[in-house]
Amino acid sequence: MTDKLNELIQTVGESINGYKDANLDSISSIHNVAADMFWALQQVESFLDELKEIKMTVRESKEYQEMSMNQMFQLTWNDPESDEEALAFWQKMVDTGYAWKLEGWFGRQAMAMIEEGLIER
Repeated sequence: MTDKLNELIQTVGESINGYKDANLDSISSIHNVAADMFWALQQVESFLDELKEIKMTVRESKEYQEMSMNQMFQLTWNDPESDEEALAFWQKMVDTGYAWKLEGWFGRQAMAMIEEGLIER
């Protein structure tokens, strides 16, 4: 998901930069700029919808359902393989109470994710 976000940011940035020096003297030129900006906006909306879908189904995700306690503790020292696995890890930490029992950083990180709406309490 992070790669997709970076790609989207780059694409939108290129689209905007491509028109910053454009000659907007004709209706056709203005229409082209507006069409490209509308397309970029649709891409951002689509990406945000995907993020909402991930957020709403963390507890239902395969990553969450299949995460054992052993895997959860391994992820405290290793990076998750995907954004979905990271969300599942943090949701599992909150659900099991370990986010509040381990050192303070875990609780602060979990609380920040709850406040951002990425996981639930």
